[in-house]
Parts: sequence; C-alpha cells; structure tokens
Amino acid sequence: IRTTGELTADILKPEILLGLIGNWFDRMLIFVKKYSTEILFKTMMFFGLLLGFFYLSRFTGRVVRKGLHRSKVPVSLLMEEMLVAMAARVVFFIGILIALSQMGVSLAPVLAGLGVAGFIVGFALQDTLGNFASGLMILIYRPFDVGDMIKTGSVTGNVRCMNLVSTTVLTIDHQTLVIPNNKI
Repeated sequence: IRTTGELTADILKPEILLGLIGNWFDRMLIFVKKYSTEILFKTMMFFGLLLGFFYLSRFTGRVVRKGLHRSKVPVSLLMEEMLVAMAARVVFFIGILIALSQMGVSLAPVLAGLGVAGFIVGFALQDTLGNFASGLMILIYRPFDVGDMIKTGSVTGNVRCMNLVSTTVLTIDHQTLVIPNNKI
C-alpha cells in the first residue's frame, strides 16, 4: 500500500495480513501508553461533571418547587411541574455542555446541529407543537386543574392528569381518555 498507493490482492496473504495487524497493534499500544492517563483523567472528569450536574439539577428542581410553594402567586399543578422539570433539565443540559467541552469537543458545531435538528423536528411534529401551544394556553389561563370535572366535546369526566400535550380524563362511566390539548 505504501509503495503503490493501491490495495492489491497481496493483502490477503497471511504473512502480509499478520504484519499489518501487528503494525496496527503496535501503534495502538504506543497510543495507549502515550495518552492513557489523559484519556482516563478526561473520562473521570466527564462522568464526575455529569454526576455533579445531575445532583445539582435535582437540587435546583427542589428549590424551584419550594419557591413556588412559598410564593403568593397561585400556580396550577401543571405549571408547577413544568417549571420544576424545565429548571432541572436546563441545569443538566448546561452540565452536559460543560462536560463535553472539558472532553475537548467543540461546542459550536454541536449547538448548530441542535439548532438544525430542532428546526427539522419542529416541522415533523407540527400537531404535537399545536398541542403544546394549547397546553401553554391552558397553563396560563387555568380554566381547570387536576381533579376538576370538565366537559369537552362529548366527553364529561374528572381530570386525572395533565401535561403540556394532553389531558387524561376519567369519564363518568370509568373510562380513561387521553385527549389532545388542542381538542380541549
């Protein structure tokens, strides 16, 4: 390969193939000897940062929940859960970015890729995003909350669970229905 620059049938000869594998193995050992401590340190730093930010995100969620309970502003259960989860996820996402940057990953292409992926997912999930927008409107105007009896379309029942895309209703005849928020 080095002399002609082409891959020939000679590579299938056992002595040449074993020589190539031995050469690759020797190069791998040299690489491991040279960079093993650096790789080990960066890996430990990566997982240590992830673990630290995981616990920090849980702590942040608890602080946000306590702050919402102590505040004088009435917040629905759906809004409370959304704010707590969003605060925890933002802290953990920042932790992932910091851990990746410590590993030597350039964040500019990662963030650009996330932007493009978000744009594509936005087009693919238009109905879900419509339900999400309706869920935000329910969250802001609070026409009902978990435990309330509602009537929407031909469905009447108690609200058992709410999230930003759907509402779970237990009907009078004990059927559980999951209704998209844009239908409510």
